[in-house]
Parts: sequence; C-alpha cells; structure tokens
Amino acid sequence: MPNPLALEHTLRDLAILRASDVTLGHLLPTRQPGGDSHDKSVHDAAEFIRAGRETVRTMHRGVVEGEGARLEGARGQLEEVLAGLD
Repeated sequence: MPNPLALEHTLRDLAILRASDVTLGHLLPTRQPGGDSHDKSVHDAAEFIRAGRETVRTMHRGVVEGEGARLEGARGQLEEVLAGLD
C-alpha cells in the first residue's frame, strides 16, 4: 500500500504552493476566536429581553389576575369535594 503522505510528494506539493504564491491562510475561512460564544450571548440576551417584555405585557392585560382567580375557584371546588369525601 502506498504511503498517502510520502515525503517526496509532500515536498513537491509544498514547492508548487510556494511557487504559485498561494497563502494557505487566505484559503481558510476567517473566524474570530470566541465569535460563536459572542453570538450565543447576544441571542440569549435578546431572548431574555423578549421574555421580559412578554411578561410585562401579560401583567398589564390582567391575564395573571384572571388566571389566579380561576385557579382559586377551582381550588375551592376541590376543597369542597374533598370535604364531602371525608
């Protein structure tokens, strides 16, 4: 089996690259170190802000109080049923 990285072929390929003025660094995509974590932080912050705004809107609409009253009514009914079972 032939060696896939035979020294003579590797040296020839490197010589061709050097003669053609190809810079390997220009062939690779440019990435900022830590760029992905920065993008994730921005996304997480935007999601937090969106959730906070939705919470404030929900409070101003009175949905929370309405749901609380509905749950208290259901709780009262369940307590009556429980008292009837005892």
